[in-house]
Amino acid sequence: MRKARWVGLAVSIVLVLTAVLAPAVVARPSSGPSLTPASGTWSWEVNEKSVKVTTLPDGNQFLTGYEIGTWTGTFAGSAREPFEAMFIGANGLWATLTINFKGKVNGVRGKMTMMVIAYAPNYATENPVAMNGSWWIQKGFGRLHDLHGSGTWTTHLDESPTTYTGNLWFK
Repeated sequence: MRKARWVGLAVSIVLVLTAVLAPAVVARPSSGPSLTPASGTWSWEVNEKSVKVTTLPDGNQFLTGYEIGTWTGTFAGSAREPFEAMFIGANGLWATLTINFKGKVNGVRGKMTMMVIAYAPNYATENPVAMNGSWWIQKGFGRLHDLHGSGTWTTHLDESPTTYTGNLWFK
């Protein structure tokens, strides 16, 4: 019981900090480099064997696992995408994903790590469940080392692919 309470508290802290800090991280630079529009599709397939579910004493559920993503458009490649999700009763679903991308970004081959935030506010009452979120590039490697970018996406929970949009810039 004590462990479950700590897990619930830790998850709540991570989700709140992510929700509070994400807008600051996603904000585009106020001056400096020119922006390049980014758009395309993102599809995913959850590896069902990787999914671990913990039911907390309050009835909320915490999930971990990973999916394999396929990206087209500005981001053309594939990714392993570990995730953490929290189903919070009638208050919806919150999730974070780390996108370990390998492919081309606007024609430049390389690797990068992106963070994706997902939120389905009406998870308990809506069918199909609308889900939206934001993405931002955390770090590029090789020829993408100076790449930055952020944007949004929207979909329904069990609907893949989705469309992403945003902006890129090199620092």
